Amino acid sequence: MVSLCEESKSYPTCLTLNGVVRESRPRAPASFGEVWKATLGECPVCLKVARVYINTDTEGFISAFAKDAIKWRQLVHPNILPFYSVYLLEKQLGSGICLVSPWMVKGNVLDYPKLDPETSRAPLVIDMLERLDYLHRLGIVHGNIKPTNVLIPSSGSACLAEFDLKGSWDNLPALRWQAPELLGSETDESQVLEPPKKSDMYSIICVMYEILTGRIPYHEVLRDAMVILELMSGAQPSKPSSFDSSELTNETWEVMEQCFKRDLEQRLSINGVLEKLRDRWTNPLTLRRLIAWVRRQRQDDGGSQKTISVGEFDKAACGTVSSSRLPTADVELLRD
Repeated sequence: MVSLCEESKSYPTCLTLNGVVRESRPRAPASFGEVWKATLGECPVCLKVARVYINTDTEGFISAFAKDAIKWRQLVHPNILPFYSVYLLEKQLGSGICLVSPWMVKGNVLDYPKLDPETSRAPLVIDMLERLDYLHRLGIVHGNIKPTNVLIPSSGSACLAEFDLKGSWDNLPALRWQAPELLGSETDESQVLEPPKKSDMYSIICVMYEILTGRIPYHEVLRDAMVILELMSGAQPSKPSSFDSSELTNETWEVMEQCFKRDLEQRLSINGVLEKLRDRWTNPLTLRRLIAWVRRQRQDDGGSQKTISVGEFDKAACGTVSSSRLPTADVELLRD
């Protein structure tokens, strides 16, 4: 199907959606164009509207679009952002193609903690890593990992979005999260490299860095363009002076450093990272936030019992830390 779409420079008409009602203004700009909120019946949806100009290679764009749309459509996973369909813009608003996906009510992985500052960051990180593991097991390289592509639905888990869209939609590099090997060939600066899986690892750990520290990678460098010089010089995101106010631990930082390695052979795979992080996140701040979250959920459900069961805690932790591995003092926190 992907090959057929590429050759015909079109996409199956059964993917075309009708009856979409857009808001009067876009919600946000994006490197590929604009993000609009719309409704389909009573369902809120997201429209990703590509920026198309007179001199745009329309055939090339549609060919790349068709390939990405079909690949996205075939992915079925609770935490991979679903692809609903295609929507054609009305003529009076300009011609073009939009991708339609669910509207993420809690924004992206950086917006969500702002809505609830006491949200534990560790489960979001593990969630995000497990979604990338799913893609890599299918042989799919995301190729465009950055905070705005890690979205949060109403469930509070993390969804990966816009995988492998680098060639057709989002063609502006996110330098602060981009792996250094993707800067191009030293002998041919025009050469575009296909990102390997290990490039995804560098990018997703940079997103992890931002989630856990609250700072963008290379935050000391004010201008994005200057980040290129940092990458070329061999620099990596700086280690925080203290972990006291974050959910970082020395163990997690050591894992992150292994993903900043320049040598791809030395860089950890997604499976290697998950093996090292699962059930080992015993940061006190993480534990306190997880316990507080379970209690809030009980209150929202109308529950009056104060004691938190081990099962409830393990479910909230999402594999970041198992109650069976907690020191005795921490286990006592599960009881009033």
